[in-house]
This record gives sequence, structure tokens and C-alpha cells, in this order.
Amino acid sequence: MTFDLLTDGDYHLIGSKPLVDNANVLHHMILYGCKDTAKVTSTPESCGMAKEDCNDMIALWAVGFTGECLHKDTGFRVGVNGYKKAILEVHWNNPEKRSDYMDGSGMYIFLTKSRRVHDAGILMVGQNYIQIPPRSPRVVVTANCPRADTSQFIVNGPVYFTRALNHMHYLGREMKLEHYRDGKKLRDLSYETDYSYDSPKTFEFSTPVEFRAGDEVITTCVFNSMNMNKTVFKGDATSDEMCFGFLTYYPKENLTVTSCTQWQDISQNALESYQDKLINGCNITAFIDEKNPATVTFLKAVYENCKMLMGCTSECRAFLPEAMKNPCVNGSMGAYFRQAAVALSWDSRFAMFTALDACNAEIARENCQAKCMDTCEELKKATSEASTATRATLVASILFTIHFSL
Repeated sequence: MTFDLLTDGDYHLIGSKPLVDNANVLHHMILYGCKDTAKVTSTPESCGMAKEDCNDMIALWAVGFTGECLHKDTGFRVGVNGYKKAILEVHWNNPEKRSDYMDGSGMYIFLTKSRRVHDAGILMVGQNYIQIPPRSPRVVVTANCPRADTSQFIVNGPVYFTRALNHMHYLGREMKLEHYRDGKKLRDLSYETDYSYDSPKTFEFSTPVEFRAGDEVITTCVFNSMNMNKTVFKGDATSDEMCFGFLTYYPKENLTVTSCTQWQDISQNALESYQDKLINGCNITAFIDEKNPATVTFLKAVYENCKMLMGCTSECRAFLPEAMKNPCVNGSMGAYFRQAAVALSWDSRFAMFTALDACNAEIARENCQAKCMDTCEELKKATSEASTATRATLVASILFTIHFSL
């Protein structure tokens, strides 16, 4: 629900506390500050992860938290010159799919008119692409809030971190946030070698950590999926996974974004402001334009040489090396557009990738078989050589024994 906050003056939100009604299904709660344009709603609604007009995180709760208090010098501005509206986002998880569960959870927020020195904000860092294979003892996922992003989004001087929080789900085992400047590590902002989703830890900085334009935060998450029988992806449910860090900072006005994350090795901020930019060599503006001459020519060549669901023809096999030079269908950008084609029911690109990938899959299988054959031959050779050496050693041993006996 989106609701009004106090507007009879300016306040600071300095703390929050959960009101947990049904712990069997409650996953987490996030309170977002909204823009003035947000519409107040009187009934609950589906909202996903935040809404366009309500995406400034100002309070959060997850399993294991009892509440939070902000650094003594900071608060989230509420009122005439701050947030006038807020939305409470509640995530539930009901793996048993029970229909008899109800929930009336909420959140207490603590406001003061005695405002503190600085307005606070929360920056989310981490990875938006996760794919964890089953039965794997150690899967490492990383992300960077890179120099290119922070140089652009930190303005009017540095920001100062007052708190760090790691967030994964039940496959998470280790996590850390590292602070880098000019390619050199300065410190760990957080580091948990025994991460537990049910017992989250906050890392408080009594002396706030200075973070300048051009600095970087590297996020590392380690997962263990030995008890899983299927691949686990990034998602909101407890049965999915996440790899995010939350950094509370001040002053809010010195940072112009609320998140600095990646999709594989691509800046999410770059993906969301792609107009007339090259990302990993891909011109997104041109590639998504059905009338762009280069895109029209490329799609025509794909459909002329590769047929959807018709297997890997000789024409497609010959055409594929040239097609895969297009950075929008290869590497991280190719993976991104493949996912987008499915998620958005993007028919023309879905057909294109299906046609190309028929040959990609067959060639990959052939390469795998060739490598397997090479490996088998190497093993045979090694076994043969070992056997010959063993026989030679045995003969030498017998001759020595006979000589010694004589």
C-alpha cells in the first residue's frame, strides 16, 4: 500500500521495528520513500521489487532482525522537504502452498522533529544474474559497483557509509563487500565466513567510511547447493537466491542513484540508460530498433541462413562465425537479450536466437565430443606408457632377483 506521511513540518526517520504477525510466511519487508507524484492507495496491490515512483529504501526487515536504529548523525528526511509518501512492500514465501495462512504484518517507524545533521540514503550493490548448478559445494558469484558508475553518480563531494548489510538466501555461505580505490583494496565493508539467512548481521561504522567518486565496491557471494537437485536462479522467493549488499550512507544529496548493481559483467545502470551508448560493443538502441538498417540487414541474413527449429543446416553452420561477431548476440549482451526475448515475448528476437542457437548447441556438442575423444586418447596413451613402464620395472626387478639369487 502507498500511504501519506506527516507533512506538518520536517522530520527524520531514525529507526524502525517489525510487527510480525505470521512468521511462517513472512520473508522480508521494505519501506520505500516515494516521489510526490506517487498515488496513494487504500488497498494492497502487487508491486514486485519497488515501483517507479517509490524506490528509495528507507527501512527494511528480514528474518532474524529485531529492528534498526540509524547512525546518531543521520536520518531519512520525511515531511515538507522530504518524503511525503511511502510504500510498504511485503514479500511472503509459502513453499507449502497452504491456503489457510493469513498475515497482517507491518512496521513501526520512529520519527523525530529534532533532525540530525545529515539526510541518509541506502545504496544497493550486488549481482542481478545468478545461476547455481545443483550438487555444487562452492559456487562464487561476484559483482562490481564500478569506477565508471561512481564517477558519474557521486556528486558534490564524497558520501560516508555508516552501515553495511549482506543479503543472500538459504544457499548462502560466505559474503563480503570490499572497498577499492585506484585498483587497491582499502578495507572490507562486510565479511561473513559463516553467513546465516536466519541470523543477519549488520556492520556498523562508528567512524563513517569515506567513499569518493571513482571508488568501487566489489561484492562476493559464496553458495553451497549440495542439497539441491535443480539449478537455482536469482529471484525473490526463499527458494531462489540473491546476492545483494545494502550500504547506508550520508549525505543523501551527494549520490544520485539508489543502486549500483551488475547483470553478469554489465552495469545495470548502463543497461537502464543505454540510449546511443555502446555496451560491451553492442549498440542497444540500434539492435532493438526493428527499422534500423543494420538490424534489418542482420536479421534478414539470419533468417536466410538459419531456420528456426530446423536444426543446424550447412548454410547456418557456415554463416554462424560471422553472425557471432555481432556483440549484441554474443557474450554477456547476447545472454541478456536471450533472457529479454523470453521474458518480454519478443517474437522477432526469440526466433532469431532459436535459429542461431540450433547450430551453436550442435557445434558445442561436437566440440565437447572432440575434447572427450582427445582426452580419451591422452588417457589411453598415458595408461599405455604407465603399463610399459610398470612391465619394464617388473622385468628389471625379476632380473635383479635372479642375479641376486645366483
